[in-house]
Amino acid sequence: MHRRHCLLLGLLFGFSVAQAQYYKITGKITNDKLEPLALVSIQVKGSGKGTISKEDGSYELHVEEGTYDLAFSMLGYKTLLINVVVTKDYIQNIILETDEAKD
Repeated sequence: MHRRHCLLLGLLFGFSVAQAQYYKITGKITNDKLEPLALVSIQVKGSGKGTISKEDGSYELHVEEGTYDLAFSMLGYKTLLINVVVTKDYIQNIILETDEAKD
């Protein structure tokens, strides 16, 4: 009987893990002239998750509920690190600043 209870609890726990809720983080990335930026790298710090922006500057990430640090980077622009708290689908538009490196 004890064995049957353990099996039942294991199945219920496995089912609840499989039912994790995912949300979308979406937005558009532009420069300071509000021109869309394609191929911007968007990385979720501390995980292997990430994506790149499309030709129109749009991006989409799928994450579970939680708090995340997102890094937006592109050659010629300053890297932007932001913190987001995701409890539902989330829209985060980004304006990247030009990286004017001094010689």
